[in-house]
Amino acid sequence: MKHRHQPDKSVRTTLNIDDDVLNAIKHEALRRNVSLSEVATELIRAGLRSSADTLTKPATTIGRFAIRPPRDEIITPEHLRNLMEQEGI
Repeated sequence: MKHRHQPDKSVRTTLNIDDDVLNAIKHEALRRNVSLSEVATELIRAGLRSSADTLTKPATTIGRFAIRPPRDEIITPEHLRNLMEQEGI
């Protein structure tokens, strides 16, 4: 991570990363002949940019309903019942 007062320095830290993610980073680093840190940093930056883009874009609407971006979650009737119970509906 580069800081304003140390533009050529990075911070060494320890992260717990799931095995599948680590394997994907290793594969990409080998494929491109770069370090794990370079690949991980690029992927994290891309993810942060994507999150920021999603948060700053206004929601598309159809009528009075906002259409949100797709998620990796399937909404089931049980999920809806739980939400309704939490909201007291």
